[in-house]
Amino acid sequence: MQFPTLKSIVKDNKAYFSHYQNGKMFYTVTVDGQKYIFPIDLSDGGIGEGQLRNEEKAILLMRFIRIALKDGEIQAV
Repeated sequence: MQFPTLKSIVKDNKAYFSHYQNGKMFYTVTVDGQKYIFPIDLSDGGIGEGQLRNEEKAILLMRFIRIALKDGEIQAV
């Protein structure tokens, strides 16, 4: 399956909290009618003092989306 580019994921899209499992928060984002899910590993220190809300602009999660794409952890749902 061909995944969308980072630019197409973050441009004008919102990400929504899906669930928490094993130290990771999972968010979904819809690109061209296809929903994708990706994790945010809370143990990597990337959140620091920041907040993770139920709904975020996808561009604010770009760092984590980039990691998910690189590591093959983004999945179509």
